[in-house]
This record gives sequence, structure tokens and C-alpha cells, in this order.
Amino acid sequence: MACIAGSNNALALLSSSGTITNTGHTYDSILGWIDATHLLVEVDSGDLGVLDPDTGVLTTVAVAQASSVSMVATLPGSL
Repeated sequence: MACIAGSNNALALLSSSGTITNTGHTYDSILGWIDATHLLVEVDSGDLGVLDPDTGVLTTVAVAQASSVSMVATLPGSL
């Protein structure tokens, strides 16, 4: 699970074992998991980012009015 840490408003990850990892990186919004290893975040009002939380690699994508984007669903890779 991905959430915002109360201590510093950074991205925090909760594992199935109950371990919480505070990444120390802040984003304007957490939109949701794209797949098992990639998270969609709002970097700022003009950019979304695809984040690999395991490596910390963030790939940004310029999107007009990114702050108005909502993630509704993901589709299986076979589609």
C-alpha cells in the first residue's frame, strides 16, 4: 500500500508484513498502482510520474493540468 507519511508528508510504503518504509520523497498526489511494481504519482501541476519504489527511479511525463488527473482503473496487460 502507498500512502503519505504523517511525519514529513513523504511517500510511505506499507508491505504485506506490516513494515512501513518512508521514502523521503514528496509528491503532490499518489494516484495509484499501475502494476505490481509501478506507482503513478503527480509530481507537480504539469507532470505525472511513473515511480519504481524499489529502485526510486521516477520517469516523468508532461501532462497539461496534471493536477486534475484521476486514475480510474488499470487494464490487464493482455488487452
